[in-house]
Amino acid sequence: MKHRFYLFVILFALSSCVSKPFQIEDVGKIDGIRPIYYTDDDWRDVYVIEPQPIINLRNVYYYEQYIFVAEYLKGIHIFDNSDPTHPVQIKFIRILGNGGMAVRDGFLYVDNYTDLVTLDIHDINNIHEVGRVEDYYDPESLFNYPEFYHGYFECVEPDKGVILGWEAAVLENPDCYRE
Repeated sequence: MKHRFYLFVILFALSSCVSKPFQIEDVGKIDGIRPIYYTDDDWRDVYVIEPQPIINLRNVYYYEQYIFVAEYLKGIHIFDNSDPTHPVQIKFIRILGNGGMAVRDGFLYVDNYTDLVTLDIHDINNIHEVGRVEDYYDPESLFNYPEFYHGYFECVEPDKGVILGWEAAVLENPDCYRE
């Protein structure tokens, strides 16, 4: 009898691992999000501009007296932290498709959608690109689903361009959903 109980438990556990297709029913108009496509070829252009507001920050790095704050899919904010009680935002590095960064020995390593880019930050007033590995990341695995989002969204259509973010939208019977 004991063996039958254990066999039942094992079979039940295995049957719960079988994935079942999720069918979305017609929901009409519903709030969700849709991809923001960037169709211009200049998404690889990385440059420094005036400070920008922080909206969706990611990781933070400290280098010398500077703080680097990643703005998801947009770039890197730079703060002068000479006075830790009053950090001053001084620059923004525009890097479309940026999700993260790392700093080591005077170089800032960032992702630029599918590329891995190295920026020389030894002179904060002369930040410049010194290296790029094109197509380092697989575009099929990037941004196909909205990260950390649960709900309805417009499915990605790669032929529309590079996906550099998501925006709120009213969707008509969306085909994609994430729990």
